[in-house]
Amino acid sequence: MSKEFNLKENDMILLSSQTDNLIGISQGFIQTIKNNNTMFSLLLDKNLAANSFKVNSEHLFRIDKINFRSSTCLNYTNLSRLFIPSEMSAKLRSWIIDKKTPTFQATLPKQDILRTKELFKKLNQSQKAAILKAIMANEYLLIKGYPGTGKTTTIASLIAILAKLDKRILFTSFTNSAVDNLLLKLVEKFPMDFVRIGSYDRIHSDIQKYELNVQTSQMRSVKELDEFFKSKQLIATTCSSMSNAVFNKIEFDYCIVDEASQVLLTTCLGPLFSAKKFILVGDLEQVYLNF
Repeated sequence: MSKEFNLKENDMILLSSQTDNLIGISQGFIQTIKNNNTMFSLLLDKNLAANSFKVNSEHLFRIDKINFRSSTCLNYTNLSRLFIPSEMSAKLRSWIIDKKTPTFQATLPKQDILRTKELFKKLNQSQKAAILKAIMANEYLLIKGYPGTGKTTTIASLIAILAKLDKRILFTSFTNSAVDNLLLKLVEKFPMDFVRIGSYDRIHSDIQKYELNVQTSQMRSVKELDEFFKSKQLIATTCSSMSNAVFNKIEFDYCIVDEASQVLLTTCLGPLFSAKKFILVGDLEQVYLNF
């Protein structure tokens, strides 16, 4: 048995539930291994108890070693989360699998109209219609448009309006360049404070000062970090960077996914789990093919 055992402390692992027959319920690291490889202490990216798992001595888990962070692992993990018996997973299944039709508010509160009036004045009719629909959506909205039709400007305006309404927004896209293009547009037209999560070297030079590690390099306590994230209305990253532990601590009012037609469905699931509502923006003619 000892010859077959290949796990060691500090290994990255994928945790699955044998009892519930669910794959990839959490990722993390092995902190300690004791008692002749029979007792494990794990540092995980999720609170299992908060995700409706009955963690007790009768529950059987499986630990698999992850040799590297691959997109395949991310996609399998996201897919398995979709079938976890939780309220959020049930909602996403009804929208994505059952294709439940979205519903919308009949009107907007008068105070919301007054607070965003000046921002709406700068938009054309189609942009106004798309943004109003997004604000009034109870579950989700799909916005489609060909290249050059002003989708990036519409998203930037939508984010500015949602921020004006005190909403917390997660913005994601398929590529780093698409994320940064949107942020550059925000910096130019709607200056606001935000956090960019991702590999520093892949972030546009004008956006690097907003990168997470740059902004938090002087912080020395969990309280400081909590206050830092509470003060940010917008966090931006790629869909494949949603494994960052930050997203297990924050709930967003809206998740906006740009280039949505280019993202694999299983990759796109990651950001959708973090928000109450989501908005997918893209061009149906620009589809990413994964061979």
